[in-house]
Amino acid sequence: MVATETLAALTVVSLVGGVFVLFGYDLAGRLVSWVGWVAGAAGGAAVAWLVVPGFVDVTFQGRLAGVALLALVGAVFGRVFVPFVSRIAVVVGGFVATGGAVLVVLAGGQVTNAVVGVDATAGTQTLSRLAELLLFADSQFQQFLLIAGLAGLVGGAAAARYYQAIVTVAATGVGAALLGAVVPLWQRALTGSVQFGGGLGRISELWFAAALVAGVAVQGYRHREAIPFLNDEAGKSVLE
Repeated sequence: MVATETLAALTVVSLVGGVFVLFGYDLAGRLVSWVGWVAGAAGGAAVAWLVVPGFVDVTFQGRLAGVALLALVGAVFGRVFVPFVSRIAVVVGGFVATGGAVLVVLAGGQVTNAVVGVDATAGTQTLSRLAELLLFADSQFQQFLLIAGLAGLVGGAAAARYYQAIVTVAATGVGAALLGAVVPLWQRALTGSVQFGGGLGRISELWFAAALVAGVAVQGYRHREAIPFLNDEAGKSVLE
């Protein structure tokens, strides 16, 4: 017999995962804002509770007041700062991923040969030796590095252009991970007994992939007019 509390917990996790999978695009902007509010408030409260008493002697009531004040200030700061940082992180991630992939394709063999030819026990001299072999002694690698840099700029620009779509996929991935963990627990609950223990447990790759693909497909169809690369009119306007 499965406990009522366990069934309630499974239901809540399933609902949260389902909402993220099916409505990630609608929640994308709000999620970043919510993360900013929560992270900022938590950071401010932690500073007031843990750091400030180390420098100022305050009463318990003063400590609580400080927590409330700094939590409010941190929430406002996080609301402004976190969305900005998340956008920068997406752009940098697009640059690094695209440029790195291109560099590996073009010059992976040269990098491998250079690494093999360098004494790994040389400590800090290893990096300088690699730079000498690749950047200064190999003109072809310099060309590859330039091409990778240009490709990285294109990838960063694309990441900035499709920022909301990237956040949507991330939110959908979180929901898919929750469903991938909770579906096996539902299966066990329907066939016997299940307990949470220390957490949700292992994520099922099959259910994770199924939920992710289904979520992306459903949201892509529902919001095809708003997503640039799925919008035929937007594509025509770019070509024109």
